[in-house]
Amino acid sequence: MHPGKNLAPEPILSRDGLTLLLHTPDNGRPVLLNAAGETISPWEVELLHWPATLETELRRGGYLPGRPIESEPWCNCAD
Repeated sequence: MHPGKNLAPEPILSRDGLTLLLHTPDNGRPVLLNAAGETISPWEVELLHWPATLETELRRGGYLPGRPIESEPWCNCAD
């Protein structure tokens, strides 16, 4: 296992069905690990579910995009 600490109190689930573990190495940048302990890069995964308490760490690791600007029009609909 990688030196550092594991932070996930509940599962982090990806779109492709993986259950991931948030890990903060001793050098500080949070990473996601798969069941084999391999690092998953932010561009390799789309997250479906994560604990709200880990959002800051997931953003620091690049796994969650920044929040949209409130004044920008945005629609989550199919036209």
